[in-house]
Amino acid sequence: MTLKCVTCNGEAEYLKEGTSFCRKHLPSDNEKKEVSVDTVYSELYEEMRRFRDHELNSSTWYIVILLAFMSFLLSETFGPNKSDLSKIPIIFQIFIVILIISIVFSGIYSIYYSGSRYRELRTYTQTLEPEWKTFQPKTHCFAPRNLIYLVLFLIGLLIVLLLFYVFN
Repeated sequence: MTLKCVTCNGEAEYLKEGTSFCRKHLPSDNEKKEVSVDTVYSELYEEMRRFRDHELNSSTWYIVILLAFMSFLLSETFGPNKSDLSKIPIIFQIFIVILIISIVFSGIYSIYYSGSRYRELRTYTQTLEPEWKTFQPKTHCFAPRNLIYLVLFLIGLLIVLLLFYVFN
């Protein structure tokens, strides 16, 4: 099968973006294609939405995991079928504490990273907006993500304290 140039109908040597070209009519990689401002805005806002959703979803999942572990620990310790968790070897006890601490800090970091990426994109989109647009969103001294940090930290601390109570 021989390729035909779409410009001059001569024998083509190159296939670029699904279209065949001869050497003479092959477009250069340096050609700039204009992108509309609407496309840029829609892509940036889609990315910002993705980071906000990731922040909410990850905080929800980390809190659910910690609450599930805490409820298991409470039911095994104070429930009707009490287990003697103090018989677990010390190496496993240390591993469980390290696991809980790493879950807490990975949750906090994941939320922080998503929030910081969202703020970076928000700052960038504000530089793209026209000069006549004077609206600036209000800044709050205490953002909702700080409450999520606090909840994650307190649940993790409660679990670690409960583990120390159970293991002794």
